[in-house]
Amino acid sequence: MNPKSNKRLLALATSALFLSTQVSAALVVDESFRGGWYNPQQSGRGSMLDWLPTSKDGGVLFIATFTYDNTGKQYWFTTLVPLTDREFRKTGVDATTATGGSFGNNFTPTTATAIGKVDFEAHSCNRITISFTPNAGSTLVPVTLNLSRPDGVPATCQYTQEFTTCPTGTTAVAGVARTCQLPSVITGTMRLTNDATYLIAGKTQVGAGRNTNPGTLIVEPGTQIQGRGGAVDYLVVNAGSKIFADGTKENPIVFTGPTNSPGSWAGIVLAGNAADNTCRGSTACTFEADADVTYGGVSQQGGNLVSDDADSSGDALCANSVRRSGNPSERRIECIDHAGCRQRHDA
Repeated sequence: MNPKSNKRLLALATSALFLSTQVSAALVVDESFRGGWYNPQQSGRGSMLDWLPTSKDGGVLFIATFTYDNTGKQYWFTTLVPLTDREFRKTGVDATTATGGSFGNNFTPTTATAIGKVDFEAHSCNRITISFTPNAGSTLVPVTLNLSRPDGVPATCQYTQEFTTCPTGTTAVAGVARTCQLPSVITGTMRLTNDATYLIAGKTQVGAGRNTNPGTLIVEPGTQIQGRGGAVDYLVVNAGSKIFADGTKENPIVFTGPTNSPGSWAGIVLAGNAADNTCRGSTACTFEADADVTYGGVSQQGGNLVSDDADSSGDALCANSVRRSGNPSERRIECIDHAGCRQRHDA
């Protein structure tokens, strides 16, 4: 096989993008959160959740909460929480209750009345919190419901662990919840758990170079990796290093930019040791978008390159979604660029 690199040059620096609250993702709320939620220590109250998708990037979480008023009577209130695939919490959402209505066949229309505000947060597939603050003058009192599932976590939901700290080798991003920045060079083995969002700042390499100081990057299903918002953010897997990013249909691994604008980050470069007809003899190929990325074989002492046509730096890229990549200029890294590696992935 003779896969070639795309003939693209890195773009000149684009205008910097500010790190915004859109970076927060870590956990994606979707239909896997549907169903009943309760507190086993307070089993007389709880919530029913339903997910109403409104676009490919998000939807509305409908929450109906059953509790009691100050006189001990049964009491329901509902909340509509709009969430994008970058949000795991929302504050200041209206809580409403219905008044009027009738029990008999001659139904009387109800009136929705705002009774306060709700702060919602999803911590994992098995824990959410709903914090209610009543409107001024209400006889209701503030309450925080810490809820879990009575029937356990569905198999389709991969967010089983709550975030506690950034993985070893990454750095917590100040002021942004559950967000960790990747180092500029990854050597050894690094595992990215899906309880955080990971930022790429500028050029981020797996391995320190071609067949030297190799690295292995393992990414769990449901993880989100984003460009931080610099001029050109991109991930390079150098020849001799590996990436294992094996998502699922329900929980794909998402590589994206800091905003939903196309070209808000560059993309992924997979370099390998497979033969390339543009480089022969003892000189390795050079990736035209980044002259420091070389590929096309293993150098031998005093001899020519020895290629490995079975090489695949992207050893497992399955159920991945690469979004908002490329650069809005003619010269760019695009989505996933292959350089001397076989294209063995399902992205």
